[in-house]
Amino acid sequence: MKGDINEAYLSSILRLEVRNYDLTAIPSTFYKDVRKYLDDLKAKIDIETTKKNSRLAGKYMMDLENSEKNFRRIIERRISKILMAKSLEERERVEGHLTPEEQIFYESLSESIKNFLDELLHGGIITNSEIPIIKNETKKETNKDEPVTKENEDEEYAIVYIKQDIQNISVMGERINLRKEDILTLPVKYADIIDKQGLGKKLKVI
Repeated sequence: MKGDINEAYLSSILRLEVRNYDLTAIPSTFYKDVRKYLDDLKAKIDIETTKKNSRLAGKYMMDLENSEKNFRRIIERRISKILMAKSLEERERVEGHLTPEEQIFYESLSESIKNFLDELLHGGIITNSEIPIIKNETKKETNKDEPVTKENEDEEYAIVYIKQDIQNISVMGERINLRKEDILTLPVKYADIIDKQGLGKKLKVI
């Protein structure tokens, strides 16, 4: 299956991977092409953010989030199928449908399995319980009166795209209201909170 890389294309590949028992046929340059598509989307987001075009930046942001999610799920499905085919020695399940990267992975499994088997047989694996604990008695004293360095004073900031209205949020000691599609600059610690809660998207650190 071959087509222009976009969100719809990745969704169709994912559906085939979920539906089919065997690997779906994809172009040999699939992974390289998808990475380029995602990089292009990120560049478009930066451009539209700089131009304060929040609607277009938001559209590209949604495309990027959905595409990255589908891309990861495609990879996870394909790895699972490759591992299954290797464990059952059913090469025909993947024959002719492996990308160059997947071919290397598939072939490396044989050596990894052989090495692991040999280590189990001859005791070549050291578990955590067998590793001696080395205590470091040296403790660096901290001078509480030592002035804070400029490096510690400097705070990183990030550009944030707001996905939905946020009422009465506390930012840097002040209560503010944020509106959907706002693009603003916040300290990274606040940007991370908004991003993790799904209220917005941290675009880049500046």
